[in-house]
Amino acid sequence: MTDESKPSPFVCPSAFSEWRDQPEFFLKLFHTFVSETHKDLQALQDAVVSSDAVKVASIAHRIKGGAGAVGALPMRTEAARVEAMARTEQLGDVGEGLSTLYEEFDRFCGFVSKLTVGQDG
Repeated sequence: MTDESKPSPFVCPSAFSEWRDQPEFFLKLFHTFVSETHKDLQALQDAVVSSDAVKVASIAHRIKGGAGAVGALPMRTEAARVEAMARTEQLGDVGEGLSTLYEEFDRFCGFVSKLTVGQDG
């Protein structure tokens, strides 16, 4: 499935038009999400490599919350799936879930970047 045929990485694109009227708020929220999620994805990858199901579940839960807060529904959904696998110590497919999280994170960042072109931050 190409990026063009995938659903939006954002649950409610119309909210961006509201946030664009408050660029400082939007940019701060976005930059905080990107910064924290970038660190969390790296920590999640480390936990997957070390097969630490407790850490995987905890970090996936944190990613799920952050993604939900900014409306990144596909990312939130995948983080919830990874969290559920880790909570049942079924880490066999978590690597695939991690790849999907990275993909959705990149799509979300690209989607928002297109909307913030010309915004100062």
